[in-house]
Amino acid sequence: MSENQKQTQTQQEQEPQHAQRALQPVQSSSSSDSDVPAVNEHNTNLKSQFWNLRSSHCTFNSGGHRLRSIITLTCAVGFSLFGYDQGIMSGIITAKQFTYTFPALAGSSRHVTILQGAVTSCYELGCFFGALFAMRFGEKYGRRPMIITGSLIFMLGALVSVFPYRGHWSLGHFVIARVVTGLGNGLNTATIPIYQSETSKPEVRGRLVNTSGSTIAVGTFIAYWINFGISYSPNSVAWRFPFSLQVLFGLILFIGIVGLPESPRWLVAQNRISEAAYVLGKLDDISPQDDQVLAEITLISDAINRFDKEQLTWKELLHSGQHQHFKRMIIGASSQFFQQWTGCNAAIYYSTVLFEETIGLKRRIAMVLGGIFSTIYVLFTIPSFFLIDRIGRRPLFLIGAVGQGISFLIPFGCLIHDTPETAKGAAVEQELWPLLSPLVPTGCVTLLLL
Repeated sequence: MSENQKQTQTQQEQEPQHAQRALQPVQSSSSSDSDVPAVNEHNTNLKSQFWNLRSSHCTFNSGGHRLRSIITLTCAVGFSLFGYDQGIMSGIITAKQFTYTFPALAGSSRHVTILQGAVTSCYELGCFFGALFAMRFGEKYGRRPMIITGSLIFMLGALVSVFPYRGHWSLGHFVIARVVTGLGNGLNTATIPIYQSETSKPEVRGRLVNTSGSTIAVGTFIAYWINFGISYSPNSVAWRFPFSLQVLFGLILFIGIVGLPESPRWLVAQNRISEAAYVLGKLDDISPQDDQVLAEITLISDAINRFDKEQLTWKELLHSGQHQHFKRMIIGASSQFFQQWTGCNAAIYYSTVLFEETIGLKRRIAMVLGGIFSTIYVLFTIPSFFLIDRIGRRPLFLIGAVGQGISFLIPFGCLIHDTPETAKGAAVEQELWPLLSPLVPTGCVTLLLL
């Protein structure tokens, strides 16, 4: 045994028992020069040993509260991208400047309506496959690489959508660009909540994750009002500029995530304990050898080991036992499914079209009402930010569910007597669903509840 190994073993025997357990994966690794240095309280060269880790995992010099704030803002930008892409098509899909470039979308026939729906929803198709990719490879490659890859793919799709060539395949070109954009956004939206929850303190985790989820509404708000403001342009700038603005959001996300550290939980899961200690030290603005860091690593390591030992089969997942796995799965899956089944995204995608074609309002008025709709959407996400850590996830989840139920009973009552006037009233009320349902964003609450 070399002199350095003897010294390291002696020092580790002096550490608390939980510190020894936390550092065990590092002790069993190779002792070559390329190995990440073990956490060592008595090492005088600690700063130089961790220099490479800081350069590769956290280029921001800030630590503690400031670093956590940067993480929150970066994650919020990622979610606002998702909301922006949801709202961007509402004011563009029937715009004359847009249909001039894509004549197949002009008109109001059944064929054109179906085609408009396909062009709008192709983005969600990309999101679906992006989320599946993140689910399959996210644990293998890490949170940061997934978000970095997602932002790059997203910017590529956004750029291509701005410059579709004229001709027979111009619409197909645009559709492919939207699918690529959705693919990148799917990677981001499937990874960012996990990354933020794993880099936040437990006592504020609910508020932070809810903040990022609520910025979906902020992105929709920005998209609606930008569409309205740029609609006065007589040429293709009216639709090219809103799509090009996606690149700015994607660039901010890319620059932000490149400078942020990797998730400490993922690092521990990969037996990169020293790097996890460094990241936790940066997040708490303390030394990587602090007992608090060692205790956190131990808790994370124990949780991962417990999860590995209790790997469930599909058969066990479909049966309720002591841990109620089946019940948890149903709550999580059904809440996410029915949140979308309510048609909330349909209202976001087509509110301007609904006001214009169903109610018969002029286009400018319809776009203003769409902007007001998105403003209400944003305002009613604010209460959950203050309430989620005070009264708990479950009560807010139930309030949101009841609110959504009431919002569907009202149009049902309006349509008992089926007349054009009651139909218009039901259509308008259906646009008012944000008054109650986003009071508690059920998607974010579900992630935290489980």
